[in-house]
Amino acid sequence: MNIRRFDKWDEMVEEYNQNILAANQEVQNINNQKVAAINEYNANYNNQLNEYNNLMNQQQANINTYKQTQEDLLDKQLARNNETIEQNRKETTENINKEKKDAYVDYMKQINQYGGAQEQLVTQGLANTGYNASERIAMYSTYQNRVSAANTALTKANVEYDNQMKDAVLNNDVAKAQIALDTLTKSYELALKGFEYKNTLFNQKMAYTQDLENMYYNRANTAQNRIDNYRTQINNIYQTQEKMAEEKRQFDETMAEKKREYDQNFAEEQRQFNASLKASKGSSGGTSKQTLEYSNNTGNNNNTNNGLITPANDKVLTVSNKNYSPALSSKAANAFFDQIEKTYQKNGMYVINASTLQNLLDKGLENKIITEKDYQKIANYFGVKAG
Repeated sequence: MNIRRFDKWDEMVEEYNQNILAANQEVQNINNQKVAAINEYNANYNNQLNEYNNLMNQQQANINTYKQTQEDLLDKQLARNNETIEQNRKETTENINKEKKDAYVDYMKQINQYGGAQEQLVTQGLANTGYNASERIAMYSTYQNRVSAANTALTKANVEYDNQMKDAVLNNDVAKAQIALDTLTKSYELALKGFEYKNTLFNQKMAYTQDLENMYYNRANTAQNRIDNYRTQINNIYQTQEKMAEEKRQFDETMAEKKREYDQNFAEEQRQFNASLKASKGSSGGTSKQTLEYSNNTGNNNNTNNGLITPANDKVLTVSNKNYSPALSSKAANAFFDQIEKTYQKNGMYVINASTLQNLLDKGLENKIITEKDYQKIANYFGVKAG
């Protein structure tokens, strides 16, 4: 992976913010896709459910139609049975009535065998008809017996026909009850089958919906983790900036305090050096504690004087401030050298008297701020040689 480096933290923050916007849009797109997928599945689920409900309704309608058809057939059969029974009843009644008529005719023939003139005598107890009492009683009894037998036969026939009709109705009711039971059983089996199918379909829906939720949650969570990471990076940058700003403030305060102390110490050393130099000039002709001498082609300046540095030949040393500083042995030595540069900087040059430089170096060495090598490097930087 290529890692882009930024020159400014603000650019990094801006890019992280752009990434957050993009990731937020990605999360929104993922949520929209999830909703669309769930809606599509729900639509398919509802279509399946509606189609199955329509099929169930059609099957139930077929069951109801079968039940109604069977009941209609039973009703027609019952009506036909009743019609047959009534027809038999009618025929039986007609036959019995005919028997009664025939009995009467036979009876009349017997008592009227001597002519129609005797018919009226019948009402008078068959008097003077040529029949004796026993014969007349026997013929009338026979007539009455035939009529009674006919009436009895008709009554029994009617009872039988009524029983047949009751049996037919009962059988019809039993058959209808069986049909109703069969219909109820089929409806129950159909309902149970429908429940099992719908339950399976519902469980599949719940499982699939949960899978969709998990899949899109993981995708959205991945994008959200990136957002959280970007925000963490931004917070880290802000915290680092605040920390560095505070460290810089503390460093600046510390360095300002050290500079004040150094300036005070340096001013005191300069005062003591000047006083010492003045006393030396007055008493011994101005010899230096340390040995510095001018040397051609030494350091980074154009000083061309030769010989030891004395008050008599004290010269101004000039060095361009564009030259590289010498590599000294410690932070204290570097701070010592920086202070000399800051103090004697003028118009892009470092300008200092050789005697002043010698005094500063002697004091720095005496106070163990610089080493002898540091002494030589600084002297060489300003174009003189330390011996």
